[in-house]
Amino acid sequence: MPARPYKPRDKGLVENGVLNTYRRIFVPLRNQRFFSLTALNQAIRSQLELYNQTPFQREPDNSRQQRFLSEEKHLLTPLPVESYSLKRSQQVTVMKNCHIRLGLDQHYYSVPFRYIGQKVLLQFTHRQVSVFHQSQLIALHTRDRRAHRYSTLKEHLPSTHQYVSEWSEAFFLEQAERIDPAVREFIAGLLASKRYPEQGYKSCSGVLALARKTEKAVFIAACRKATELGVYSYPFLKRMLENGFAGLSVTLADDYLTPEHENIRGAAAYQ
Repeated sequence: MPARPYKPRDKGLVENGVLNTYRRIFVPLRNQRFFSLTALNQAIRSQLELYNQTPFQREPDNSRQQRFLSEEKHLLTPLPVESYSLKRSQQVTVMKNCHIRLGLDQHYYSVPFRYIGQKVLLQFTHRQVSVFHQSQLIALHTRDRRAHRYSTLKEHLPSTHQYVSEWSEAFFLEQAERIDPAVREFIAGLLASKRYPEQGYKSCSGVLALARKTEKAVFIAACRKATELGVYSYPFLKRMLENGFAGLSVTLADDYLTPEHENIRGAAAYQ
């Protein structure tokens, strides 16, 4: 047993236990040689069992093993089914697309839409991600370490409920239409490329932010070119603008379009 705080007399008992263990286990093995950890552990276990079965000097009819069996064993509880997992936590705010971001993995997890804008506690282990609001579990996901991906539960999303939010398909399509029909077409393609519309809201917001920072004509031309190539991606659009879209040639399409080939199946083959 460990020494109690502020009880200096306990220290002698603990050190005596260490001394007895040294004499009864280490000393008998000190001259032996072992060539594997398994063999060493087996020898230690044999000496430990012998030590525990040795009668006490003041109680010849009792031993450490007998005392354990009579006083302690029935108080033990089963070990956990799974080994202990270290938990980490962070405070996050639920985004308008009903997701929170695990910064370590740069991965997004859905939470019920009614918590949009509220602060929640994110706890995660190497296997699992849990989301709490005011000590209540509101979402549970298997951890996914793929960056910039989404783990989404359909029942968390407002698209399946009568719910009005600032971010919606109609909102982004309307904002894009105000710029140009070509921008609306790109936004529509971006939303359609996602399994759930909410997964595209953050990208749509980024696209509209690019529009505010870029010359209108250049931005519209970039959206039109991305639509022609069938690449509905915020990072791709951003790279086009950063690299000087005006200098892009028509041959750019060859880098992103799959060439026609008799051995290539279309998306319909995987439905």
